[in-house]
Amino acid sequence: MKNLLAIINDPANSKDFIEYTYQMAEDLNYTPHFLYTQDPAVYAMSSGAIRPGANPIGTEIEVDRKNAIRLIQEKIRTVRKELSNDVSFNFNVETGAADLVINRYISDKKAEMAVLEGRDKNGAWTSDTANSGIIQKINCPGWMIPYRMSYDPYQKIIYATDYNETDINNLKNLINLTGRFSPEITALHISDSDDFEQKTKEKGFMEIVKKELGYEKILVKTLVDKGKKGPGENINKYAIDNGANLIVLLKENVNFIKKIFKPGQTKKILKTAKLPVLVYQE
Repeated sequence: MKNLLAIINDPANSKDFIEYTYQMAEDLNYTPHFLYTQDPAVYAMSSGAIRPGANPIGTEIEVDRKNAIRLIQEKIRTVRKELSNDVSFNFNVETGAADLVINRYISDKKAEMAVLEGRDKNGAWTSDTANSGIIQKINCPGWMIPYRMSYDPYQKIIYATDYNETDINNLKNLINLTGRFSPEITALHISDSDDFEQKTKEKGFMEIVKKELGYEKILVKTLVDKGKKGPGENINKYAIDNGANLIVLLKENVNFIKKIFKPGQTKKILKTAKLPVLVYQE
């Protein structure tokens, strides 16, 4: 069985994320591998200059490591008991930047996908570049899960497209990944005009989708942004208005993804959406 690498932000408040990941992994036929990373650079910045008599950074990391192991193991036991779930799992604490640790797991064939959780306790995802930055640096599909979100099987999916040929392969992977749900998938393009060129692109992309995928429950749609809200806000609003429970993006289209994860806009967009996002590689 493949591994789903779940990055824990806060061991003391990790129960909901662990529960979500357990249920998600079981439905997708993955084994959850929980991971807490300790970046020495972060400890150095938070500690400031070492004062005489103060604990060195290495000691602080070791104390945090022991606490993290104890807390996460407690949460895992609680979740397994509540769900009456005997699914196997792995758990590690690793020293290093999260993106580097994730990529090492991927290159060593110890995981195929990574899941990250939002950090804002008000229910929004992080407004800084931490999680969105990690998503763009890792060499595998990456999930972003809102803080304290309850799991909902992925039966209605919005796939944000820029009419890229790479979308076809990712749509195939998405169908294979979520096939047990037989989801309705909308390939959604955000445009600033409804001119003939856009309509031609949509028609051509739809023909390719029908020919290559052979999946009946898929729709290609172009949404014209007349209010200039931006692609991220439009995609999230469309997803919520249509009862979707997953948004999928393609990381290969760098300019498109930068619009979605633009610093300063992210918090506003994701507070409204509160939906999981899956970001595919090229």
